[in-house]
Amino acid sequence: MIYDAKGTVIADATMPNGSNAGCPASVQEVTHFINTLRRSSNIDEKTSSVIFERFRKNEPVKN
Repeated sequence: MIYDAKGTVIADATMPNGSNAGCPASVQEVTHFINTLRRSSNIDEKTSSVIFERFRKNEPVKN
């Protein structure tokens, strides 16, 4: 959960479909995570891209 300076929750790991992103790995989970960071910080596009690429590596390889 991410709070603002007043203690109000501004973001959490709940995805739009109601599931929990947990440790983001899928495109949808990582996108949600990046959007959460954007709402709660001054993250720039370059940093967003680095984070996106790194977390995408968490997705299990499908055989």
